[in-house]
Amino acid sequence: MEDETKGPLVGYTWPNCEFDTDVTNCDACDAIVKWDDEVGGTAHCTGCGMEIIYMTCRECGERFSL
Repeated sequence: MEDETKGPLVGYTWPNCEFDTDVTNCDACDAIVKWDDEVGGTAHCTGCGMEIIYMTCRECGERFSL
């Protein structure tokens, strides 16, 4: 069984405040989000498994669509 917490993590430089992170957390459960090429190139939460469509910056609170 594959460990879902491993693999390339989604990171981002937030457009509003320029906060730079190599790890993004799920808005719903706060677990780490990863980019999953095997699921068609989408971001998924490693905790709840939800497909991530929106992300919220922990620094400035801006929410945006992927």
